Amino acid sequence: MWKQDAGFLKNNRFKSPIFLVSSMKIEFLKNEKNKIELKIIGEDHTLCNILRRELWNDNDVDVAAYTIDHPLVSDPIMLVETKKSDPKKALLNAADSLKKQIEELKKSFSSAI
Repeated sequence: MWKQDAGFLKNNRFKSPIFLVSSMKIEFLKNEKNKIELKIIGEDHTLCNILRRELWNDNDVDVAAYTIDHPLVSDPIMLVETKKSDPKKALLNAADSLKKQIEELKKSFSSAI
């Protein structure tokens, strides 16, 4: 799922405002100690809703929300706030967890077929 995995945290690539994940672009609008706000270019409710719900499973996440002004003409803006930890790591952990769940679902479908 993630073209650049957790290694990009070590390389401080979050300092650049836009980076590519798979075929989508992510633009960081805010990048503070316990708060990030990012635009996920080209995505919609499908990805944002499942990512938001997975972030809620992290006890350190205070806020996980997103907004889309209009689904046909605007990109979603996601907000992640944490109590103590790095919100970027919380986002990566949520993405990794979703990736594992999708792999398990794929295996279940494969074995059922």
